[in-house]
Amino acid sequence: MDLKMEDRRATPRFSVQFRTTVSGSSQPEGTGIMLDLSAGGCQLESSLTIARCQLLELRAAVPGLESPLMIDGSSCAVGERATHRSGFCSDQKD
Repeated sequence: MDLKMEDRRATPRFSVQFRTTVSGSSQPEGTGIMLDLSAGGCQLESSLTIARCQLLELRAAVPGLESPLMIDGSSCAVGERATHRSGFCSDQKD
């Protein structure tokens, strides 16, 4: 039996440590630390309880940028302990 894991990542993931504000329609605003970032999503460390598939708005303080990096439409994929994975959604209207 071959137990090799297939790497399904289409874009590279970058290790970061950005202070991040997290908000959503069904929870109060809170903060966390973005631990990694790719074109498809990010990993966030926070004490917030974030439900699976909850839509979030993220505002990351990126050194060198005047304004926060704003990510609207991020959907929490996995909530485990204090680390959450979030995938980016696109709201495309034809």
